[in-house]
Amino acid sequence: MSNDVISLNQNDIQELNDEELEMLQTKVMNARINKLAAKINEANLAARKAENKANEANRKLEKLEKEQEDIKDIAVNSARVNAPRYDWVNQSTFGEFLEPSIGSRTFGKLLKVVGLAKRNSSRTRPYRKYVGKNKYARVKTFEKYNTTDWHYIRCLDFIDDWLEEHGYYKDFYSTEDEKQRKEYIDWLYVKYVD
Repeated sequence: MSNDVISLNQNDIQELNDEELEMLQTKVMNARINKLAAKINEANLAARKAENKANEANRKLEKLEKEQEDIKDIAVNSARVNAPRYDWVNQSTFGEFLEPSIGSRTFGKLLKVVGLAKRNSSRTRPYRKYVGKNKYARVKTFEKYNTTDWHYIRCLDFIDDWLEEHGYYKDFYSTEDEKQRKEYIDWLYVKYVD
Protein backbone atom coordinates (compact mmCIF):
# COMPACT_ATOMS: atom_id res chain seq x y z
CA MET A 1 0.00 0.00 0.00
CA SER A 2 1.22 3.48 -0.79
CA ASN A 3 1.10 6.59 1.41
CA ASP A 4 -1.21 8.26 -1.10
CA VAL A 5 -4.77 9.09 -0.22
CA ILE A 6 -6.76 5.93 -0.11
CA SER A 7 -10.30 5.82 -1.34
CA LEU A 8 -11.76 2.51 -0.40
CA ASN A 9 -15.22 1.27 -0.59
CA GLN A 10 -16.69 -1.60 1.41
CA ASN A 11 -15.67 -4.24 -1.17
CA ASP A 12 -12.03 -3.07 -1.29
CA ILE A 13 -11.73 -3.39 2.48
CA GLN A 14 -13.15 -6.89 2.44
CA GLU A 15 -10.53 -7.95 -0.10
CA LEU A 16 -7.63 -6.90 2.14
CA ASN A 17 -5.84 -9.62 4.06
CA ASP A 18 -5.21 -9.41 7.83
CA GLU A 19 -1.78 -7.88 7.48
CA GLU A 20 -3.04 -5.17 5.13
CA LEU A 21 -6.01 -4.46 7.42
CA GLU A 22 -3.71 -4.13 10.40
CA MET A 23 -1.41 -1.79 8.44
CA LEU A 24 -4.42 0.30 7.40
CA GLN A 25 -5.65 0.42 10.97
CA THR A 26 -2.18 1.47 12.19
CA LYS A 27 -2.02 4.24 9.59
CA VAL A 28 -5.48 5.49 10.60
CA MET A 29 -4.49 5.43 14.33
CA ASN A 30 -1.18 7.17 13.59
CA ALA A 31 -2.99 9.82 11.56
CA ARG A 32 -5.46 10.39 14.41
CA ILE A 33 -2.63 10.52 16.99
CA ASN A 34 -0.65 12.98 14.84
CA LYS A 35 -3.70 15.23 14.40
CA LEU A 36 -4.40 15.08 18.14
CA ALA A 37 -0.75 15.81 18.96
CA ALA A 38 -0.81 18.76 16.55
CA LYS A 39 -3.96 20.14 18.24
CA ILE A 40 -2.35 19.68 21.68
CA ASN A 41 0.79 21.47 20.50
CA GLU A 42 -1.31 24.32 19.10
CA ALA A 43 -3.20 24.59 22.38
CA ASN A 44 0.06 24.54 24.39
CA LEU A 45 1.57 27.18 22.14
CA ALA A 46 -1.52 29.38 22.46
CA ALA A 47 -1.47 28.90 26.25
CA ARG A 48 2.24 29.85 26.42
CA LYS A 49 1.60 32.94 24.30
CA ALA A 50 -1.29 33.96 26.53
CA GLU A 51 0.81 33.36 29.64
CA ASN A 52 3.67 35.42 28.20
CA LYS A 53 1.26 38.23 27.35
CA ALA A 54 -0.19 38.10 30.87
CA ASN A 55 3.30 38.13 32.42
CA GLU A 56 4.32 41.06 30.23
CA ALA A 57 1.13 42.92 31.18
CA ASN A 58 1.84 42.25 34.88
CA ARG A 59 5.41 43.53 34.51
CA LYS A 60 4.17 46.67 32.78
CA LEU A 61 1.51 47.18 35.46
CA GLU A 62 4.06 46.77 38.26
CA LYS A 63 6.39 49.21 36.52
CA LEU A 64 3.58 51.74 36.12
CA GLU A 65 2.55 51.31 39.77
CA LYS A 66 6.14 51.89 40.90
CA GLU A 67 6.46 54.95 38.68
CA GLN A 68 3.15 56.26 40.01
CA GLU A 69 4.31 55.68 43.60
CA ASP A 70 7.59 57.49 42.87
CA ILE A 71 5.71 60.41 41.30
CA LYS A 72 3.37 60.51 44.29
CA ASP A 73 6.32 60.59 46.71
CA ILE A 74 7.99 63.37 44.75
CA ALA A 75 4.78 65.38 44.52
CA VAL A 76 3.99 64.99 48.20
CA ASN A 77 7.52 65.80 49.28
CA SER A 78 7.58 68.92 47.15
CA ALA A 79 4.04 69.99 48.03
CA ARG A 80 3.98 69.26 51.73
CA VAL A 81 7.10 71.13 52.85
CA ASN A 82 9.54 73.89 52.32
CA ALA A 83 12.62 71.93 53.44
CA PRO A 84 13.87 72.87 56.91
CA ARG A 85 17.51 73.27 57.78
CA TYR A 86 17.35 71.42 61.10
CA ASP A 87 15.94 68.16 62.35
CA TRP A 88 14.32 69.76 65.38
CA VAL A 89 12.01 72.76 65.06
CA ASN A 90 9.57 74.51 67.31
CA GLN A 91 5.85 74.27 66.69
CA SER A 92 5.54 77.63 64.99
CA THR A 93 8.43 77.01 62.60
CA PHE A 94 7.13 73.53 61.80
CA GLY A 95 3.79 74.98 60.68
CA GLU A 96 5.57 77.51 58.48
CA PHE A 97 7.49 74.75 56.69
CA LEU A 98 4.29 73.07 55.52
CA GLU A 99 2.92 74.00 52.13
CA PRO A 100 0.47 75.67 52.45
CA SER A 101 1.76 76.90 55.80
CA ILE A 102 -0.32 76.83 58.97
CA GLY A 103 -0.10 78.64 62.27
CA SER A 104 1.27 77.30 65.51
CA ARG A 105 -2.16 76.68 67.07
CA THR A 106 -3.46 74.88 63.99
CA PHE A 107 -0.35 72.73 63.90
CA GLY A 108 -0.87 71.96 67.59
CA LYS A 109 -4.39 70.80 66.78
CA LEU A 110 -3.00 68.54 64.05
CA LEU A 111 -0.53 67.00 66.51
CA LYS A 112 -3.43 66.29 68.88
CA VAL A 113 -5.54 64.78 66.08
CA VAL A 114 -2.84 62.32 65.00
CA GLY A 115 -2.02 61.38 68.59
CA LEU A 116 1.46 62.85 69.08
CA ALA A 117 0.21 65.48 71.57
CA LYS A 118 -2.06 65.18 74.59
CA ARG A 119 -5.64 65.82 73.62
CA ASN A 120 -6.95 67.07 76.94
CA SER A 121 -4.37 69.82 77.37
CA SER A 122 -4.87 73.45 76.39
CA ARG A 123 -1.20 73.65 75.38
CA THR A 124 0.36 71.31 72.87
CA ARG A 125 2.27 68.81 74.99
CA PRO A 126 3.67 65.58 73.61
CA TYR A 127 2.86 62.25 75.20
CA ARG A 128 5.75 61.10 77.37
CA LYS A 129 6.31 58.00 75.20
CA TYR A 130 7.11 60.28 72.23
CA VAL A 131 9.68 62.44 74.08
CA GLY A 132 13.40 61.73 73.95
CA LYS A 133 16.36 61.09 71.73
CA ASN A 134 15.41 59.32 68.47
CA LYS A 135 11.73 60.04 69.13
CA TYR A 136 9.25 62.66 67.96
CA ALA A 137 9.67 65.48 70.50
CA ARG A 138 12.16 66.89 72.96
CA VAL A 139 11.40 69.19 75.85
CA LYS A 140 13.82 71.89 76.96
CA THR A 141 13.33 73.14 80.50
CA PHE A 142 14.36 76.63 81.59
CA GLU A 143 13.96 78.36 84.97
CA LYS A 144 10.37 79.46 84.56
CA TYR A 145 9.14 77.63 81.47
CA ASN A 146 9.80 74.83 79.05
CA THR A 147 9.65 74.55 75.28
CA THR A 148 8.97 71.64 72.98
CA ASP A 149 10.79 70.97 69.75
CA TRP A 150 9.47 68.48 67.24
CA HIS A 151 11.57 66.21 65.03
CA TYR A 152 10.60 67.44 61.62
CA ILE A 153 11.00 64.30 59.48
CA ARG A 154 9.72 61.80 62.07
CA CYS A 155 6.65 63.88 62.89
CA LEU A 156 5.86 64.49 59.25
CA ASP A 157 6.10 60.75 58.54
CA PHE A 158 3.89 60.02 61.58
CA ILE A 159 1.30 62.55 60.37
CA ASP A 160 1.37 61.13 56.82
CA ASP A 161 0.97 57.57 58.11
CA TRP A 162 -2.00 58.58 60.25
CA LEU A 163 -3.64 60.49 57.39
CA GLU A 164 -3.18 57.58 55.00
CA GLU A 165 -4.38 55.01 57.55
CA HIS A 166 -7.56 57.00 58.17
CA GLY A 167 -8.20 57.86 54.52
CA TYR A 168 -7.51 61.62 54.73
CA TYR A 169 -4.14 61.74 52.98
CA LYS A 170 -5.32 62.87 49.55
CA ASP A 171 -7.84 65.38 50.91
CA PHE A 172 -5.32 66.86 53.36
CA TYR A 173 -2.66 67.46 50.72
CA SER A 174 -5.15 68.71 48.14
CA THR A 175 -5.97 71.76 50.26
CA GLU A 176 -4.92 74.75 48.20
CA ASP A 177 -4.38 77.53 50.71
CA GLU A 178 -3.84 78.21 54.39
CA LYS A 179 -7.54 78.85 55.03
CA GLN A 180 -8.62 75.51 53.50
CA ARG A 181 -5.87 73.66 55.39
CA LYS A 182 -6.89 75.29 58.67
CA GLU A 183 -10.57 74.44 58.10
CA TYR A 184 -9.67 70.85 57.28
CA ILE A 185 -7.55 70.48 60.44
CA ASP A 186 -10.34 72.10 62.49
CA TRP A 187 -12.79 69.56 61.05
CA LEU A 188 -10.42 66.69 61.96
CA TYR A 189 -9.99 68.20 65.44
CA VAL A 190 -13.74 68.29 66.03
CA LYS A 191 -14.09 64.73 64.76
CA TYR A 192 -11.23 63.14 66.71
CA VAL A 193 -10.42 65.36 69.71
CA ASP A 194 -13.52 67.28 70.84
